[in-house]
Amino acid sequence: MLSLSRPIATFILLSYLLSWVGGIASNVLFGGDLAPSSWRTYLINVPATWGPAVAAVIVSRMRGSSRGPRELLAALRPAATDLAWIAGIPIATVVVTWSAFSLTGATVDVGPSLPLQLLFAHLVVQFLAVGLGEEIGWRGWLLPELRSERTLLAATGWTTAIWIGWHLPKLFAPWQVVGPLLLTLAATSVILAWLWWRLEGRLIVLTVGHVAVNAPVFWIEWSSTLSQDELLGGWFALSIAYTLIACILLVADRKAWMGRAS
Repeated sequence: MLSLSRPIATFILLSYLLSWVGGIASNVLFGGDLAPSSWRTYLINVPATWGPAVAAVIVSRMRGSSRGPRELLAALRPAATDLAWIAGIPIATVVVTWSAFSLTGATVDVGPSLPLQLLFAHLVVQFLAVGLGEEIGWRGWLLPELRSERTLLAATGWTTAIWIGWHLPKLFAPWQVVGPLLLTLAATSVILAWLWWRLEGRLIVLTVGHVAVNAPVFWIEWSSTLSQDELLGGWFALSIAYTLIACILLVADRKAWMGRAS
């Protein structure tokens, strides 16, 4: 692939192949009769969500890879100062999500139909079934590999494009869904890249950040009685909110984004 090393090109192909083939096969075999709000959907989609992690482990052993298996494992080790991030990020994303939906006129009230324990369950299950599998690949291996020869901004741009491409099966949905999805993916990629730079690549925090963007939306979708128009409006408002946050981070630390790896 143009301007990409052999390990990176191999990682992209493996990630796509493992995730798409594994995800489709798993859904065909086990997911035909599942409701969209079934907890089993997480388990059935593990072959898709863990494709990037498996690809990262494979290519980390290739000649030309600057990041081996030991570096991947080391990135999962948290620092003592990470607790504040791990606790604070989900709180922040819940506030952002609730505010975005509420600003569109949707009623999002915590209570019997929207219990906090359900939100916690989504966070935990997504961490194991979704976040680790994706982040070990995208920002555990791919972003550092790209960053080794590029500015942080360029590496993030490549990671964003590759991550969006990985979501291709979801991009055949109606534009009212695809538009907010694309904005959210691009913005989240910038936010997670900023965290990767700020926290020196500590992957546990990035994984929490990833699932903390997803889980509150699933929590609202699965538990609430919002109409389709209210859900679509909330998704759009949330995508704008994360885009604004990403723009602020790009401007506030522009020197870091344009600096090359030392």
